[in-house]
Amino acid sequence: MPAGQASTGIAASVLGTSDAVLGLVKGEAMGLVERSEGPVLLRMHGQGVAVATLDRPAKLNALDGDLLEALGSIIREVSTDGDVRALVLASSGPRAFCAGADVRWLGAAADEAERAARSAVGHATFDALAACQKPTIAAIEGLALGGGCELALACDIRVASRTARFGQPEVALGLFPGWGGTQRLARLVGASVALEMILSGAPVEAERALAIGLATRLEAAGQALEVALDLASAIAARPAGVVALARSLVRDGLASDLATGLARERAAFAGALASPDAREGIAAFIEKRAPRFAG
Repeated sequence: MPAGQASTGIAASVLGTSDAVLGLVKGEAMGLVERSEGPVLLRMHGQGVAVATLDRPAKLNALDGDLLEALGSIIREVSTDGDVRALVLASSGPRAFCAGADVRWLGAAADEAERAARSAVGHATFDALAACQKPTIAAIEGLALGGGCELALACDIRVASRTARFGQPEVALGLFPGWGGTQRLARLVGASVALEMILSGAPVEAERALAIGLATRLEAAGQALEVALDLASAIAARPAGVVALARSLVRDGLASDLATGLARERAAFAGALASPDAREGIAAFIEKRAPRFAG
């Protein structure tokens, strides 16, 4: 295919993708209901930030079928609610963000069908989180082990306190990460570090997590949620369509070659320059005033 036709095709593809992303972001404002859905609490913080709190403290938020299904339901609701601009995942106590899968629940699978179902419900929830149409931030205090580490990996951003400990200790049970860890961890920190964590099962302290890119930010003990909420609020104040498109370009770019990713960025940026939000942002900058974004 001639280069010109290829560029035109990519531009058309990006513009189509942009419309689809903006359509999802501008989804129906359903008036998210603050509630307790089993072991997950849902509330709104400020303008446009949803907070889902894991609330199974006696089990250190260990993931069983009820928690996974409740969390998955909330994630899917948040993803399509037009009033929500960002989602923060947190824990109700300081000891653990999530200590992993509930081992008794996993071990209680009686046959192949039940074992497959336990694998599937975890993947369905974590895939829904990874595919959420809103930016996602994990606020991590204490343990993030096994499935808890995998839950954090499915988020866009991970704010950790100095008490955080990450790990994939499944090998000590004769297992390996089964809810996305073998794939998402390597893509985030590289294959060698991922293999060290998975094959040894050794935990990673907060400082090293920051150094290897597993944690995005490192905060004082007890401050992860506050910082995550501030960050989510800052994102929620930005034009939703631009945030969604930039996020889509980064994510899609990881699954394509560099040339294709750059071509998509180039086409999308040209379209963004023509948007009302870009015109308002540029005018506000020149006029030295705060922008009033429509998106």
